[in-house]
Amino acid sequence: MNRSSVQGALVIDPSIAGTFEWADDNRSFFFRHDAPFDSTTHYTARILGTAQDEAGGTLDGNFNRIREDSPVDDFVWTFRFRIANDDFGNPQSLAGTSGLIQGSIRYAFIELDEPAHVLNDYTMLGGSVWYRWSAPQPGGWFTFDLTSGTSFDSLLAVYTGDRLEQLVPVGANDNYGTKQGSRVNFAAAGGTKYSVVVATKEAFGASDQGGPFKLTWYPTPAPGLSGTQFSPKSGVPGAEMTITGTNFTGATSVLFNGTSATFINALTNNIDLRITAVVPPDATSGPITIVTPHGSVTSTASFQVSPPPVAIRLTGANGLEIAWPATSPELETSEDLSASSWIPVTPAPRIEIGQSKLTLPAPTGKRFFRLRTK
Repeated sequence: MNRSSVQGALVIDPSIAGTFEWADDNRSFFFRHDAPFDSTTHYTARILGTAQDEAGGTLDGNFNRIREDSPVDDFVWTFRFRIANDDFGNPQSLAGTSGLIQGSIRYAFIELDEPAHVLNDYTMLGGSVWYRWSAPQPGGWFTFDLTSGTSFDSLLAVYTGDRLEQLVPVGANDNYGTKQGSRVNFAAAGGTKYSVVVATKEAFGASDQGGPFKLTWYPTPAPGLSGTQFSPKSGVPGAEMTITGTNFTGATSVLFNGTSATFINALTNNIDLRITAVVPPDATSGPITIVTPHGSVTSTASFQVSPPPVAIRLTGANGLEIAWPATSPELETSEDLSASSWIPVTPAPRIEIGQSKLTLPAPTGKRFFRLRTK
């Protein structure tokens, strides 16, 4: 081969500098690149059809024995490099209580026996890369986050276990709220090794649509409230209301002015961002507090507890039973509805499964009753 002609005809895209080492007979050569190839890049190499041998003949890159010159006679091939942490058995190590790592999932694959992360649907799992992180002592709540700097619709999952087919899920997320990026909060045991997987949500097979991402990890911050904080702004005991914010995962208590309420976190992409709570029967007006293992937050606005409806019925010939689905409001009575005529009803009501009940002798004449919140 004509060395100068062949060297001038070799084109690599994206371009990379290097030197040629030729065999003594000029029939073969090595190309020694000066810098490492990028493992996340798909390369195309081309020897142009203008490359000549020592006799002046040109390259027949399409092997049809017809001289057609470049680009028809160009000899073209492509190559890329396997992502180092494509497999569960060869994860990239992460260390410390916080950090940031950049990577790419382009051209990653899934493995035989790999879980269908987050969605339990293999038709929506395009490829994955793996990381291994040891939780620092003494453990605590930690967040792994893809919501900033990720260029594709991601899946994020955390597991324990040493075998791919026997992994135990710890936390997982598809979309964090309205974002395509994912975020997971979980309680980490100090010294435990966790497998963290970043995956693409796309058609089954090689991940040719995924791209670069940034994975950060850090101690889970205390919860915060956002927007209107909660809605509606008032309600009777037993009514549902919604609290909006962030870092609600792991919540242990929702308090209405110090009174514990039953609650549930929202599902799927809003699990960390929204809580639905039921106004407790003994609630009083005041702020709402969210308690988690990683901190607490109290609203700046007050929730107003409204008096619930009162049920009144006659019992027997001379009895009156009054009941209401709450324990905190005070029952008052009046004969004429004037502002100064209202007085508390005695004795105190009995409490039965969150309901207040009171049995009184049936009054003579007119009698009005009302509940007054404390």
